[in-house]
Amino acid sequence: MPAQQAWRPEPQGCQIIMTSQLYGQGEVNGQPGASFPGALTVVASGFEPAELTTPYAGYRAKLTPRGVVYIAGSGLQTIAAQSPANPACLTRVPGVTITDSGGNPVAIEAACQYVDLDPGSLANQPSGVPQTFRFTYSLTFTDPEATFGGGDQMLSVIATFQVDIEVTAQAHLEVTVSPAQRCAALAAGITQRFEHGGPPVTPAEEATLQAQLTACRDQGQLTLQQYERALYQLRELNVKGQPPGPPGGGVNPPP
Repeated sequence: MPAQQAWRPEPQGCQIIMTSQLYGQGEVNGQPGASFPGALTVVASGFEPAELTTPYAGYRAKLTPRGVVYIAGSGLQTIAAQSPANPACLTRVPGVTITDSGGNPVAIEAACQYVDLDPGSLANQPSGVPQTFRFTYSLTFTDPEATFGGGDQMLSVIATFQVDIEVTAQAHLEVTVSPAQRCAALAAGITQRFEHGGPPVTPAEEATLQAQLTACRDQGQLTLQQYERALYQLRELNVKGQPPGPPGGGVNPPP
């Protein structure tokens, strides 16, 4: 009789979490290098660590009129890992593309900065147990004039991760010149990240997002209550990357 599986099966899939779903032209033009670190996270779940590091795991078979062909999946890249800390983690990384309403690529580049768990570490490789990996990306507006030249746009952010199967996810990103929408999206993005339990923000990311929140408050685009709630959530993300625990511990959130 075969041994019983000790863990609950987890479906393979991916999800996109946006830090902010809206970028204004003034914000982009004022950002050094027009680059926003920690702008989005792709969560890949249901994959064993070895599937992210084995070179041949990224191929899948496809039946064609000429027979079976093997298609290469997501390739291996060298990025940083947070746990355990590794500046040169070799792992399979989800691909992220950004397109306009017509499906055409736009001048915004998504680059993976780091993954939360190093799949190559023995500490993260229980045999055969699927895990969840969070890949954090920066967004760089490589040609802001072209991106904002068509006015306000709703863009599609598409993540694709392929090992033996291909999983995809989609989110939306709006480019606009309206400060009110930008500030609302900034606060909503922080709330979404907080409610998903992370990923945690670095001190540098926290400082950048706090400055943006303060500017929104000073411009009258966020009420004091909205500002304080977003600031509380941001600080919690910096401390432990997840919502507060059971009642009786931590700082009480603002109403």
